[in-house]
Amino acid sequence: MAQPNSSDLAGRTIGERIQIIRTRTGKSRAVVAGLVGRSEDWLRDVEKGRLQNPPPLDMLLQLAQVLGVRDLTEIDALSPSLAKSRIRVGDPRRQADSA
Repeated sequence: MAQPNSSDLAGRTIGERIQIIRTRTGKSRAVVAGLVGRSEDWLRDVEKGRLQNPPPLDMLLQLAQVLGVRDLTEIDALSPSLAKSRIRVGDPRRQADSA
C-alpha cells in the first residue's frame, strides 16, 4: 500500500489529505465512508472542505485506521493537540494523550 510522502501533503487541508491518502490506497469513497459508518456524501463534503467544522478526533482516528495511516498528523498536521502528542493510530496511550 503506497503511503503519500510528506511533500504530497504539505500545505493541504484535512480533506485534501484524506482524499490523497484514500486515492493512494485505492479505496473508494463508498468503501471508506461505509467502514467509518458515514455516507459517501459526508466523505465527499469532508474531502472538499464543505463542512463547517472538521471531523472530530474520534472520526479522524477511525478514518486513519481505515486508510492505514500510522501517525494522525499525516491527516491533521495543524491541530495543536496533535502537534504536541503525535498520536499514533492503534496506540493504547492515545486516549491519555488526547484527553
